[in-house]
Amino acid sequence: MPRCWSSALHFYNSVNLSVFANLSVFWHHVLAMPRKATAMEGRDWTPATIVSHVWNCGWTMRRLSTESGLRPGSLAFCLRHDWPRAEQIVAAAIGVAPERIWPSRYARRAQRARRRAAAR
Repeated sequence: MPRCWSSALHFYNSVNLSVFANLSVFWHHVLAMPRKATAMEGRDWTPATIVSHVWNCGWTMRRLSTESGLRPGSLAFCLRHDWPRAEQIVAAAIGVAPERIWPSRYARRAQRARRRAAAR
């Protein structure tokens, strides 16, 4: 390790740059690998994930509720409970299909519809 500050700073920067170069090579190879299924695929998004996506699209849940003609806190209900209309509103704001946000809910609905059709 060098004795003076300027030499120490140069040493520190050169070490960091070499580490960064190694990491960028590593990530280049990782990103080039075939994509495996992530943990989010097939599972419902968490309420925090949904709210963060809504925020990233420039909305708040409260404003989205009032703009949709609902009471201010209404859309928060669909984060934990089935409500197809609210799910459609949230999904449209994010720009994602509701089946991708709540796959378990839509799988259950499809299963119920198949059972009803088979019973007829």
